[in-house]
Amino acid sequence: MNEMNTILDGSKMLLRESLDVIGDSLNDIIIVGGWGPYLRHPDIHPGTKDVDMLFPDSYSKFDMSEVLERFLAQGFFISAKHDFQLCRDYQIGKQKYIYNVDLLHPTDGKMNKVDFIEMMNLDVTVDGIQVKKILSINIQFGKEIYSDNLFEKIDFEGRSFNVLDGAGIILSKINSCQGKKRPRDIYDIYLSLLEQNVKAKVTTLAEKSPFINAELQKYIEQINIKWPIYEESLSQFGIVGPESKQILLMDQT
Repeated sequence: MNEMNTILDGSKMLLRESLDVIGDSLNDIIIVGGWGPYLRHPDIHPGTKDVDMLFPDSYSKFDMSEVLERFLAQGFFISAKHDFQLCRDYQIGKQKYIYNVDLLHPTDGKMNKVDFIEMMNLDVTVDGIQVKKILSINIQFGKEIYSDNLFEKIDFEGRSFNVLDGAGIILSKINSCQGKKRPRDIYDIYLSLLEQNVKAKVTTLAEKSPFINAELQKYIEQINIKWPIYEESLSQFGIVGPESKQILLMDQT
């Protein structure tokens, strides 16, 4: 294993291992979250600390559990706290750090609640008592991500895999960016809106989907009402000035 000296080094190792384990399923699975923005903007994006793996709606529980079994065979282990999370430890400098792989499945824009799909049961005690279930958690607009092709191929160290495109990033983070504890989400949206044709694509999606349009309008409202909070979040990444608000509003008020 390559020597690692930074948290980002560990994140990249997690991505390498995850892609190798996913194998042939890379054509179907999308790596959502921060990897798309980071790999498109490596000079200005701080990177991410986990791998979020979105299974397509066409995958059965058996299909998902097959992928999961490969992770466990590779040395990943199961989170005791989160039923939808795998863990991996890496030595970085003198310490070991725990990294996470989150298991996600699609839902449409109408669903704001958190729901789960049971992937497999674990029977790991001496007496045959079930310790826990492994679940996948929903991602809002996951079905639209697949049906509207809101993802693209990207290369990383000779590996080609699916990540969310700019419009997909915006839909996936349009609610989470409203939380004070997630400043990087609004930065990811900001970077995505700097990419070519992303604003037009989001506008087109909102025009044809009342659910996407409703979420977009809520987002616009929150940008206007809570701008000082968003402004502070962006400043953590070196983004200052009134033009950033106009970019985030996408020419709406």
